[in-house]
Amino acid sequence: MVPFLSRLSPIPCFPSYTGPYTVGTVDVEIPVTNLNEQSVGNSNSTQPYEPLTSPDSSLTTIAYRLYYPCSSPAAKPSSKPAYWISNPQHETLAGYARFLGASASLSQFFSYLPQQLYHVKIPAVKDAPLLPTASGNKWPLLIFSHGLGGSRQAYSHLCGSLASQGMIVAAADHRDGSKPNAFITNPEDPKQTREIHYRSLPHSASPETFRGRDAQLSIRFWELTCLLESIKLLDSGNSITNLLQTSSSQNPLSSFASSINLAPSSIALSGHSFGASTALAFYKRAFYSDAFSPQGASLGGTLWTPPPSSAAARLLSTPQTPLFLLDLWALPLDSPDNSALHSAPLPWYHSPPSIQQPPTSAEHRASTTLAILSSAFHNWTSNFRSVCRHLSPPRASGPLDKPFLFYPQRSAHLSQSDFGLLFPRLTKWLAKAEEPARILELNVRAITEVLRRRQVLPESEAGAEFGDGDEADEEDGFTLVDAKEEAKGDWRILDTSVVERVRGWMYVDVEAGAEGRESHAARETGGRDVTAESEPALGGEELAERR
Repeated sequence: MVPFLSRLSPIPCFPSYTGPYTVGTVDVEIPVTNLNEQSVGNSNSTQPYEPLTSPDSSLTTIAYRLYYPCSSPAAKPSSKPAYWISNPQHETLAGYARFLGASASLSQFFSYLPQQLYHVKIPAVKDAPLLPTASGNKWPLLIFSHGLGGSRQAYSHLCGSLASQGMIVAAADHRDGSKPNAFITNPEDPKQTREIHYRSLPHSASPETFRGRDAQLSIRFWELTCLLESIKLLDSGNSITNLLQTSSSQNPLSSFASSINLAPSSIALSGHSFGASTALAFYKRAFYSDAFSPQGASLGGTLWTPPPSSAAARLLSTPQTPLFLLDLWALPLDSPDNSALHSAPLPWYHSPPSIQQPPTSAEHRASTTLAILSSAFHNWTSNFRSVCRHLSPPRASGPLDKPFLFYPQRSAHLSQSDFGLLFPRLTKWLAKAEEPARILELNVRAITEVLRRRQVLPESEAGAEFGDGDEADEEDGFTLVDAKEEAKGDWRILDTSVVERVRGWMYVDVEAGAEGRESHAARETGGRDVTAESEPALGGEELAERR
């Protein structure tokens, strides 16, 4: 009845999260001066703390949104809803209008029209305290980087669904000119903000493109380093300044003390499109830093590097960091000025032989890297092969357990963001994408299964959450191709022994894809090469390409 009534409402709405936990959310903006001051006395490094100096001196704060397990709230008249579009809503919508090609005057007019969007809520509790964990346990952490045209809100359902499975998700808000618009609060006067507009760069390879994307990556590396530093301070119980705090008496960040699992292999990185290339390159930059890798000094390049004393340099120095790459856009990884870094092997391939040895059965593969493409990006031949090359093992390296690579059929670049859920008819008309809720559920299911195999998340409800058995699989839309399997549980979502274990969920061997031996693109497109038709952008990138 609820889904039926929701279709009658003029206001778009999100479905409930799928996990067992109620989700809380809070917007965070921290002055970097406050971050550096707090970190000086809390560094666990043997080296003196080095201030995190921005590659752009005009950036004085960092911002992100947290999604996390919380207690189910009692109904309180004073509680505030968690809106999808954060303040200032009017200016944010005007920024999206400009991003999609409207003139300045028209974009201001447009921002007054879709009033329904102001009232879209996410199924989370605003400013709720973090749910206390059982004795001795802590919540794992996932850091998410958005794509072009994205924001800390644009992937709320993916991030919230992951949080509902039992983790803290920090969705970064990048101020590198990749958002339709961003707002920086004045630390001296929080009522004053400065707006950063979207910076348009070519989507084709050129010196101008690579210089621009390298500059954006450097800002993103700095922001993610600051974000991780702030998370470390929250876990240490430090009081940090949140310029977006909505109540003087209620500070949900204080509940995060001693509750975050900052063991290196329990911190995951993820991103979508340009955010996926950010996550991959940032992980490599931290892993191959001079302090921890003999290769680090030779990688050079122009990209900003986390200082050895930073939490990022220490906590991301393990090859077992879980890495989730959604619709990876490979062009930023082709920069000639940083080719040594981008061509360095995926850190996973540095795992000890005891961990890296291929398992005897598909159910127990333990790779920490999972890439999920939309069918649109899978059919984009040049990008697809480049993605496979970045994920493939080094040559002559012997038998290695390769990263997972899947794509759901009839999915679009927008399918991993909130836009497919909120505007399914528009997405289907523009990009021929179908079943938006199921596509997002497949993404969440695969990510959580990787984390369970790495023992970052508990095994407990793995099968029950998504249908444990053939009948349940048909009811929730996860129909098996082979319904005679006796094994139960979520292992099927990562099964690589067949191409299609779950309906429409296609496995790709990264080495075959890199060498052009993978033929699903030709099958889906009738043999057409769609390279020129499918160039990206995010949540709006595809629309921006049509301007």
